Amino acid sequence: ARLVQRSIEMGQPFVAEGGTGVGKSYAYAAIAMAMGKKVVISTSNKALQMQLYRKDIPFLQGIFPGKKVALAVGKSNFACRFNAEAKGFKTKELQEWYAATETGNTEEIDFAVDWKELANITVDDDCSGKHCPHYYECFYYEAKAQRQDADVIITNHALLCLHQLYPGAGILP
Repeated sequence: ARLVQRSIEMGQPFVAEGGTGVGKSYAYAAIAMAMGKKVVISTSNKALQMQLYRKDIPFLQGIFPGKKVALAVGKSNFACRFNAEAKGFKTKELQEWYAATETGNTEEIDFAVDWKELANITVDDDCSGKHCPHYYECFYYEAKAQRQDADVIITNHALLCLHQLYPGAGILP
């Protein structure tokens, strides 16, 4: 944690490597939050991303109240209102999830779902963005807007690299 703090103070990069469960996430996230810095945390897999989002960072929010957190995942992880309306649902269970979800993030689905069925209702490469009739109620674009005000953004290496390659795309703040 002290090395993370020095890295921030000196404006120098810092790379930490350690075994699973040694506290790396708490070290960098807690220091950044304590110093009032915005931080992007990038992970290699969804399991760690969701652990940070659902467990580790909420714990730190109890210590540092008022800090906003956003999850940054790719478009295809979100339900698409246009596709759902156009293609409908094959199962009642998925339709009920869609009607109840506040985020549209398919990671919150807690039942088995066929990937083809899920692909029918998620954002795809044909997304028309601001030209879509559902743009102002779009799960993906709402999540993307929330990233702008977040103190902690939890993402994955793929989105972080895409952001670096295409900074004009505004993938991350």
